[in-house]
Amino acid sequence: MPPEVKYRTPTKDDVPALVKAFTVAFSDYFIPQNVDEAHQREFFHVNDIDFGLSVLVETPSGEPVGQAMSGHRGELGWIGGIGLRPDLRRKGIALEMMRRQLRAFHDAGVQEVTLEVLSQNERAKRLYDGLGFQDVRDLYYFRNLSPPIEEPSGLEELRFEEAPIGQVLDLYTPNHPWQTMKESVFKLPGLKAFMSFGAEEGNYTEDIGVDLPSLPDEGLKPQGAELEGYCIYRFFEKGVMIVDLYSARNPGALVSQLIMMTGGKPVYAHHVFDEPAVNAFEGLGFERYLMQHEMSKMVNVLF
Repeated sequence: MPPEVKYRTPTKDDVPALVKAFTVAFSDYFIPQNVDEAHQREFFHVNDIDFGLSVLVETPSGEPVGQAMSGHRGELGWIGGIGLRPDLRRKGIALEMMRRQLRAFHDAGVQEVTLEVLSQNERAKRLYDGLGFQDVRDLYYFRNLSPPIEEPSGLEELRFEEAPIGQVLDLYTPNHPWQTMKESVFKLPGLKAFMSFGAEEGNYTEDIGVDLPSLPDEGLKPQGAELEGYCIYRFFEKGVMIVDLYSARNPGALVSQLIMMTGGKPVYAHHVFDEPAVNAFEGLGFERYLMQHEMSKMVNVLF
């Protein structure tokens, strides 16, 4: 018989309890997880986490032991992390948490729900499979802790220039997983960006697949060249995080330029799904250290 626990919908006042639940639930996770209230509040804000769609699990005495935090934008929703204290697993509690979330999504008019699960987490993957989630694609995590500082190669005529982040976000490529959607990236603090330009004739912007915004005189120097790609990044405690990059011809050159600009600091890139970018990171000696399965379920069929 399942252990006695309480399921309830959290509120903004429950952030300390959610942090405690997260800490105990991910104490034995595949990668270390250290969060505090400030980190969690930023995560909730950036990713539009909706407390009304989420679940907090407590013991009868009120001890937080599990949580599932979710959000949505319109008809698309996402489960932004579900965890349970190790000694309470395999007892049907996680299944009940998922069922409660799916009902909440359904009642809120959400049509599709996505989530991500590490490839090592076979138990969670089986849970999601059993609830009708389908694999969408694989997402890769790359890092290079000692990247060599080298001149970008392969395109002698390629030029780079720093650019206003708002302008680059106008070029943001579509179809990102929930953590790197444009709406989330827009809220991240400390973003920086640069663009690449090809001096050869030809309109490379067609490959980006979006309309090119006008280049403000005060934002970029006159180019006399076609936009070829962009890189969005930010500094964090471990080094440099590539938030997104796109190149029509040579994504590796963008990565090499970033390494030069940031002085060879460790570079990380998460949620990479674009095959040319994957090839570029591997070609530059980056380590592929994690993989996630992105999964999706239509909520019109709950179970």
